[in-house]
Amino acid sequence: MRKLFPDSLFTFVFMLHRGEIIEKAIRESGYSITTVAQRLGKSRRWMYLLFENPTVSIELILQIGKIIYHDFSLEFPEIIQGNKVISEPEIKGYAIKE
Repeated sequence: MRKLFPDSLFTFVFMLHRGEIIEKAIRESGYSITTVAQRLGKSRRWMYLLFENPTVSIELILQIGKIIYHDFSLEFPEIIQGNKVISEPEIKGYAIKE
C-alpha cells in the first residue's frame, strides 16, 4: 500500500496565538491595559492590535511579563532553557543567548 504523505509531513508544530495568551495574562494580572500600554510607551489601540498578533516577539513577551509580574515561560517553555533566555532570531537556529 502506498502512503499518501511521507512520515515527515505528519510532524507539525503547534503554534500558540501569542497575542491571545498575552491578553489573557494581562486581564488576569489585575493591571489595566492602559497601564501596561503606558509602561511600554504605546497606546491602548496598539495593545489591542498586539492581542490580534499570533507572532508577538519573545522580547516583547518578556517585557510585558516584567510589567505584570507574570512568568510567560509557563505558556512558552521554549523561551527558557536552564537559566538562559532564548531570543526570537536564535530560536530558529536553536542557539542560546549568553
